[in-house]
Amino acid sequence: MERREREIAAGSLSRSDEEVVNKDPEYDAAAAREFARQHEAYGSHRWSLLSEEDKAFATERGFDVVIRDVGIGGLRYKNQVKCLHLHYAHWLVTRDNIVGGWVHDELMKRAAATRGTTTGG
Repeated sequence: MERREREIAAGSLSRSDEEVVNKDPEYDAAAAREFARQHEAYGSHRWSLLSEEDKAFATERGFDVVIRDVGIGGLRYKNQVKCLHLHYAHWLVTRDNIVGGWVHDELMKRAAATRGTTTGG
């Protein structure tokens, strides 16, 4: 997967993904909102996995914000793309990561092109 990630990144997928959720002149506000929601849901889910005792411990030590409020891959900014394999792994588990879905679609297109066929996501 790392080799394919490098190939995709070399093809500017990561740059274009970040532009879609943040910087592109044709900025997709809906994609940006969805990506922010996915980051927030990830932090909330991670917090929900802790026992009440663990939550108290984390809060007492000041780790609660990092565990509860930080997004996928430890990202603090809800429109930030980190590593494609990180977002793809999250998508594989949850089917709820817009960037991971784009990575999957690109991998399927490239696999189909290699085989000389077409396939859907």
